[in-house]
Amino acid sequence: MFVSAVSVYGDPTQRPVRETHPRVPAAGEDVTDVNAETYGGLKVTCENLVQEIYADRCTLLRPQIVVGPYDPRGHSYWVQRAVSGGEMLAPGDGSDHVQVIDVRDLAQFGRWVIEHDLGGAFNLAGPRLTWTEFMQVLGAENLVWVAAGIIRAAGATEFELPLFRTELGPRSGLMEVSNEQARARRSHPDRSRRHRAGHAGLDSGAKPAPGAVPCSFASQGGRVDQPRPPRPMRRAIKIVISGGNEVTSS
Repeated sequence: MFVSAVSVYGDPTQRPVRETHPRVPAAGEDVTDVNAETYGGLKVTCENLVQEIYADRCTLLRPQIVVGPYDPRGHSYWVQRAVSGGEMLAPGDGSDHVQVIDVRDLAQFGRWVIEHDLGGAFNLAGPRLTWTEFMQVLGAENLVWVAAGIIRAAGATEFELPLFRTELGPRSGLMEVSNEQARARRSHPDRSRRHRAGHAGLDSGAKPAPGAVPCSFASQGGRVDQPRPPRPMRRAIKIVISGGNEVTSS
């Protein structure tokens, strides 16, 4: 089993993103730096090597952005910020979308794959929420919504405001990833060996079972764990909004 990433699809315009979506070109042997530009291609290279060695005996997991307890990369910032209370910056107008996968759900599916000898490629993603729904799940109060144009003008990106990608903006296609194939396979474990040739990512057409792939966010009855005490963002974002008020995100 190899844990890849949805980044193998690049910046897709066709939505939702399924396992049949074309991958980006594989990175060459001379590519050694891992960054936003090379990450997807390097994952494709890894997938190709795994398939070359193990053929139909391998499984490729392509998770959405992975979040969870003790995440050092800042993706849990919004949970920590909501718990700290007070006036809170919320990006956009609430209509953009966010989609992640809890690391425990990823691990659970990976274990299930091994136990049932399941081959193929699988996208793993939680429910797709609007930012309004996301803030409600977190129990965030005293929100100040700041327009995407103002955020852009301030030079803030998804790295300063984790998980925020404007609808139809750069890399926003990866906030609409289908997990239908994983849900369908888990609903029918007896079919696992017959889908050993599933590396092409062909959908079975089976109807997903509700809750077959759990998610940590409460829209599917999941969990939002109590985070550790809030940590400052890598760079505090201060944006002046109309009326001259300053709202800080940390």
